[in-house]
Amino acid sequence: MLQDHVTELPLAVLLTAHGLVLAGLTAMMIALSRRQKPRGWRLIAPSASHWFAVLGSWALSLLISWVWLFVGSARHDAAEQMRWAFLLASTFALGAAYVAFQISHLLRMGLRWRGDELVWSGKGCARQQSIRDCVDLGKRWTGHSRVRFADGATLDIDPYAAHATGLLALFAEQVTHNAFDDGSSRIR
Repeated sequence: MLQDHVTELPLAVLLTAHGLVLAGLTAMMIALSRRQKPRGWRLIAPSASHWFAVLGSWALSLLISWVWLFVGSARHDAAEQMRWAFLLASTFALGAAYVAFQISHLLRMGLRWRGDELVWSGKGCARQQSIRDCVDLGKRWTGHSRVRFADGATLDIDPYAAHATGLLALFAEQVTHNAFDDGSSRIR
């Protein structure tokens, strides 16, 4: 039986948040089923922290949602506790949905490299670049590293993804090498 504090609007918000998690997990599973693992290539993939973030956040959200919906509180400040429980459940669900969509994007991108050849899928087409064509390496406000190539193409890399540090080290080495060629530093 639902608790007295459970009204239509908060319930709809919470159900929407959990629906977004399910949509994100579905997109993630579809991308995971279509992922290719070509031989001889190093592949950027979701790391354990990605999986823990999505599954841990959603599990915590489900637990708090269950308490908010069915258990409630008998303390004198029960209304305040249940407001915070609702906010926490919604926030953790939205966080889980965000990470699930990030994992889906990472899987669909299929970023991989072999030697100095780099291949990924972006905006509906396959992209191919040489690591030697990297001219700039910077950080975005999201925490992702942004690589800019000589032809103006850009690539955003999640530094927490598996194998990302090795690829970013190659880019940093190349940018440093290019900086000595023209006398300027391009690592920001």
